[in-house]
Amino acid sequence: MKVTIENGTKPEFSDLFKLRVVDIYFQAFGQKITSLIKQESKAREIIKKSINYDMAFYALDKNKNLLGFLGFQTPEIGFIEFEFSYFKEIFKPIPAFLKWMILRVFRPRVRVNEIRIDSIAVDASQRGNNIGTLLIERFFSFAKLNDFERTYLEVVDTNPRAKKLYERLGFKTKKTVNFYFFTRSAGFSAEDIMYKTLI
Repeated sequence: MKVTIENGTKPEFSDLFKLRVVDIYFQAFGQKITSLIKQESKAREIIKKSINYDMAFYALDKNKNLLGFLGFQTPEIGFIEFEFSYFKEIFKPIPAFLKWMILRVFRPRVRVNEIRIDSIAVDASQRGNNIGTLLIERFFSFAKLNDFERTYLEVVDTNPRAKKLYERLGFKTKKTVNFYFFTRSAGFSAEDIMYKTLI
């Protein structure tokens, strides 16, 4: 199967394309999001509004069907930017503020000269077809071209397959953060922060 990787300036972001991005995002991260935003329909609406669709690389088949994506974050802007107004449209003021604050507090801060991989998600039917590797390699080229010195990501303890992929592509674990029972409903209890030098 022929796969092309396009950056965020190329695909036309129709509503159908955005819904497909959200679908694949939820395949990978739905449990995390719905542990905080209980109703999936509300969570999907917030995610759809919060995604910066040009801050990503997209894997497409020959018919331009979306197979997966890699979203990234620079010191200035990220793939997902939660705005309080999105929560206020859906929830009452106090729950809206609390949910928004939790997401803001746990949002990583990216240092100058670093670029973070926010999320990698591949459609469930396409996993094992090397799509994640193609996305990451395209991202490395972009990051080096734009003079970023290091990249990093987080991987949860319940996803050892992804960690092995990242290690094969040169990432090394800098530290492990334990959340214990606080994140049990989100499907994990710890995450590794992994870095790779690009220069």
